[in-house]
Amino acid sequence: MKNYAPIVTGRLFDSDFLVQQRNYCAQHWSKAEKDPTSMRFSTLGAAHICDTSEDTHAFADNLRFRSPLAFQLRHRKEALENGMLRETPIPGELSLDQITKNFIVGDVDICVERCVEIIESVCPTHMALYFGVGNVPHNKTMQSIERFGSEVIPRIEKQLVPLKSIGNN
Repeated sequence: MKNYAPIVTGRLFDSDFLVQQRNYCAQHWSKAEKDPTSMRFSTLGAAHICDTSEDTHAFADNLRFRSPLAFQLRHRKEALENGMLRETPIPGELSLDQITKNFIVGDVDICVERCVEIIESVCPTHMALYFGVGNVPHNKTMQSIERFGSEVIPRIEKQLVPLKSIGNN
């Protein structure tokens, strides 16, 4: 049997949601008579390094915008207007401040802190992150990717271990 890793998105929720999802997968792993400590688990989320609170909230608003659209499609509640999905509020929609707290978005210190929190609590074997969301300008997306590699990852590795050594079961 191959040891494939499920890839789980936290949607707009915090790392506690990812821990719940990991535990759910581990229960099923156990039912298949597999050792849950050997289970590979991957996360999918968004990240963006921002130097201003305006950029942080703009990125969070782009994340928020797509959530109701995905909800409509997932629950077959599409509302079309001239052939386009119409944005409608979803039950329990989070505020921009809450979305900002739940994602790897903010200055370098905040991004490092959130990554370390996810790695320590969720123990992912892989983290897939997208940096370009909605109408975030391409140059800001590229700048964020470059800064993540040059500023965030080295600080994560300084606090934890080299990322290459995580999840190599």
